[in-house]
Amino acid sequence: MQPCKLCGVPTNSEIPSVGHVCPSCQAAGVVQCGGCNMLMLRDDAVYDPYGNCYCPACHREHYHFCHACGAQVNNGDRYLHRGHAYCGRCRRVFTNICCACNARVTIYNMCRYHNDIYCQECYENTFAYCHRCDESYRIEDMTEVSYGYLCEACESNRDQWDMKEFKPENNTYEELASKRTYGVEIETARCTGFSQIYKETIWGCTDDYSIAGKEFISPPLSGDKGLDEIRDFCDKAMARRWRVNSNCGLHIHIGMGDMSPQALKQVAYAYYLTYQLWTAFVSPNRDCNRMCGRPQCSIDDILAVDTSNYEDWDMFVSKQDRFEFLNWRAFIVHGTVEIRIMDGSLDGDLICNWIKAHIKFIEYMSKKSIEDITLMFSGGMLRNFSAFAEIVGSDLASYYVGVSESYDKHVVAAQDRYLPF
Repeated sequence: MQPCKLCGVPTNSEIPSVGHVCPSCQAAGVVQCGGCNMLMLRDDAVYDPYGNCYCPACHREHYHFCHACGAQVNNGDRYLHRGHAYCGRCRRVFTNICCACNARVTIYNMCRYHNDIYCQECYENTFAYCHRCDESYRIEDMTEVSYGYLCEACESNRDQWDMKEFKPENNTYEELASKRTYGVEIETARCTGFSQIYKETIWGCTDDYSIAGKEFISPPLSGDKGLDEIRDFCDKAMARRWRVNSNCGLHIHIGMGDMSPQALKQVAYAYYLTYQLWTAFVSPNRDCNRMCGRPQCSIDDILAVDTSNYEDWDMFVSKQDRFEFLNWRAFIVHGTVEIRIMDGSLDGDLICNWIKAHIKFIEYMSKKSIEDITLMFSGGMLRNFSAFAEIVGSDLASYYVGVSESYDKHVVAAQDRYLPF
C-alpha cells in the first residue's frame, strides 16, 4: 500500500488509483500542474488566461496579478512600479508621465493641473495653494507673502499685507534736519476700497481689534522723502474719503538704536518732565485714554538707571507698560520709542509736524545733561513751552500754539497767543 500523494492516507490496492491518488481525492477533483507536473486539488490550482493549470509557485514564474485591476499579466508584459505589477491597460490608465521631469507616476502619487500630469515633487515645486481662496496656481503667477501665497485675484482684493521697503533716491534732510529714522501707524474708522491701493503704496495694512477700519503701517522712513511719502499716503486716503474717529490713534516710532544708555536716559527724563506739555497738543480724549496713558514710572526710577551698559536700561524698559504715552518697550523689539498719544489723523501736515517736533526734541535732549534738562523744565506750562519753542523753532512753535488753542488749552500767555515765535 502507498499513501495518497494528496491526503497521505494509504491507498487500498484493490481500489483503482490514479498516480497514487486515493479515490476520495480523485472525486474531489485532481489536476496536474502544467509546469512541474505536480498533482493537486482543483481548488488549489491557479489558471492562466488560456485555461492552463498551474500550482501557485509555477504560476508566479509566468504571471502576476495587476495591482490596480487584479487581472493576470504575463511577466514579460508586466510593468513594475514600487514593488507592484501593472497590466498594460492599467499602466496607461493608472500611471502616466510627469510633464515636467518625464518620470512615470502612478495614480497614487500623480497630481493634475487642468490636463497636465505631475509627479508629487514637481507639482510642489511648480504650484502652490492661494492662502485666501485655497485654489492652486503656478508659483510664478502668485505673490509670496509672510503667511503663504496669494493668487492675482486675491492679491488685488486682499484684506491685509506687509509693508514694502522704503528706497528713496537722492534723499535730502533740509526739512527734517536729521537722519534719524521714523515710522507711522495710522488707525482708521473707515477705509473704503483700501485693497485697491495695495500696488500703489509701500505701507502695510493690518487688522486692529480696537478700531472699525484698518491700521496702515509705514516702513522705516527717513529724511524729507519720508515726509513726502507720508503726505502722499494721506492724500490718497483723503481722496478716497477715509475717516478717523475718537477710537483711532496715531502712533509714531522714532529710531534710537544708535543712542548710548546715557542719551536714552536723558531723553526719557525729558519726556517725563514734559508730559503735560505734550498733552496740550492732543484732544482731551487722548489725555485720559487707557491706550496711551501717563508714565507709570517715577523720576527716581529713571534717575536710578545705571548707564554704564545697556543691561540696566533694558531692565528699566522691560518694566514699562506698552500702553503709555511713550512705549519704551518698543526699544527692545525695534530699537525705537513709540509715541502713542496723538489723535488719529489723516492730515499729512499734522503728522509730519508731529514727527519733526519729536525728532528735534529727541536730538536736543540726547545731548543735554540731567541737570540742564531739570533747569529747562522746572517751571510751569508757559515756561516749559518757551523752552520747547527754542528747541523746535518758531514755525513749529507757532503751529502748536494754534493746535493747543483749538483744544482750549493754553501754552502761552493770553497776550502772546498771536505773536510769532
